[in-house]
Amino acid sequence: MADSLILTGVKDVQKHTGKELLLTRPKRGGDTHKIKEWWHGTNGVQYVDCTIFDVTAKGEKMKLAVASTNGTFVRIDHDGELNFAFYASRNVTRAALFTQELQLVEHYVLPSMSGGKVMTVTPHGAVTKPVFVIKEAVKPAAPVKTKATKKVVTKEYKSAIKKED
Repeated sequence: MADSLILTGVKDVQKHTGKELLLTRPKRGGDTHKIKEWWHGTNGVQYVDCTIFDVTAKGEKMKLAVASTNGTFVRIDHDGELNFAFYASRNVTRAALFTQELQLVEHYVLPSMSGGKVMTVTPHGAVTKPVFVIKEAVKPAAPVKTKATKKVVTKEYKSAIKKED
């Protein structure tokens, strides 16, 4: 399945198609979650306001965090296998894929920061992203070829038939 939505501001979701991306609300109240900045490797901890979506892909549950502000506008497409595309981003520079326990899997640097295309970063020590294997269709077993039996008429059989007549 595929999913697509447009995030405007920190909580407004528009043109949502699909059910794999679900907006979550903070337990403490408010509109944004505060999580550690995943792109800093410094000793000091800084927090960023994020909009977080629960992501479901083939039974796997993950979280997609978007560093958002009131001026954020971005279209997010999800292919159903934990791959994301970001389009028309304004006032948003980063997003990240996390496990349910908020362990970093990979993060994305959007064009306003990367200067062009969306850059996907898999940091050293990150949790491995699940890979979905396409199962091959099971082919039916080939029919077993059997040799045609040939009727062999022996001399004894021919003579036995003549005696009966």
